[in-house]
Amino acid sequence: MTKHSLTVYSMPVFMNGIAFLPASRSAMSVGRNSMGGGDALFYGAAILITGNIVMKLSNTPRLFTAVFAAIMVGAVTFAQPALAQDAKPAAAKPAPAAKPAPKKRLSYAQVSAATAPIADAYFAAYIAHGWDTLEPLLAEGASFQDPTATHIFGKVLSEGREAMMKRFRVSYAGISHMEFTNNRRLISGETALYEGVLHWGSDIGGGTIIDSVTPMVVLISVKNGKVISHHDYVDYSPFIAAVKKARSKKAGK
Repeated sequence: MTKHSLTVYSMPVFMNGIAFLPASRSAMSVGRNSMGGGDALFYGAAILITGNIVMKLSNTPRLFTAVFAAIMVGAVTFAQPALAQDAKPAAAKPAPAAKPAPKKRLSYAQVSAATAPIADAYFAAYIAHGWDTLEPLLAEGASFQDPTATHIFGKVLSEGREAMMKRFRVSYAGISHMEFTNNRRLISGETALYEGVLHWGSDIGGGTIIDSVTPMVVLISVKNGKVISHHDYVDYSPFIAAVKKARSKKAGK
């Protein structure tokens, strides 16, 4: 086949292709809609390469013009909807929720200053047996413990405000009086310490009242304006000595 015959043969083919493109737009719409920009460019490149081969074989200006027109129509037809689809703006992402501002941490001095009045009021009510004054100062989950009393009175532990108030109102009913001589008061952060001597009287039954003076340390912890723990530490040696003395005196009678 000569170049002339190739030109004669190729011209109708490409002209028919150009005429066919508008008619086939609806048929190609499905492919275009599912095609990304990268696919459109790929097919456009394929059309360009094929057209280039034909033009080199034909070397005819009229055929070159027809082929170039067919290439451009094909490239635009395939690429336009795909590129338009790629150009759609991405959906705006919702702005992240603002984080709450961190709670300002109180200084040591501020915490100690807040602890002092609560602990002082509680301790004063405890020594005075002012249970109605003491109860509102207790946290619901507060606890009371005297680990130094285990060998004398058994385990002394009350957990929860209700249990504490029952102990104070019932068990402390046998204590005739309590006076505390404070030798040292220390407030440090959430903790209050009271060190001194407790002068107290206890009814041990049979009409016997034991009066004793015992060294004592009380630790009170405060959180969020409420007492959360109360620990007594007592040197019970003077109390035990007073009990023995009272019993010996009673036995001698």
